[in-house]
Amino acid sequence: ALPETISKNQRILADNIGVVATIDDLLTEKDGRTALSYAYGRTNAMLPDWMKTEQMVDSEALRNRVVASVQLENVKKLKGTGPITENEQKILANAASVLNNPLISVELAEKEMRRVKAMFATWSRENEAAIARGELDPNFATTETYEQKKARILKAKGE
Repeated sequence: ALPETISKNQRILADNIGVVATIDDLLTEKDGRTALSYAYGRTNAMLPDWMKTEQMVDSEALRNRVVASVQLENVKKLKGTGPITENEQKILANAASVLNNPLISVELAEKEMRRVKAMFATWSRENEAAIARGELDPNFATTETYEQKKARILKAKGE
């Protein structure tokens, strides 16, 4: 876990890099199979939980992390548009990625994982570049209180 004092922008960057690393873990081949092959496909998805191997459960957990990250990015895009219902969140997750469906083929899952990886890698590079250009403050702390934020805004306005 990241310390509380880490900046918001650094946390976002670390999260994006973490998603890319998770996808790499899913795409890495071990013993002739990728972890992705344990998380997708009709055979794996139809097994009851008590019959799944540890490898399958671990792979599904990694898959769920990626799907949740995609869903979270979509929720961020809607920030400020009002409350988002649980059903709307589900629709966002499904619309954002076919990865939410464990019944898809391993081939389609791999293609989609590579697309999502490219998306998160691009966001990471853009955030790093924006921090380097001074457009994002790497020290913008997430621990700022409402009163501190209000005072900072009023000071900036000259009030």
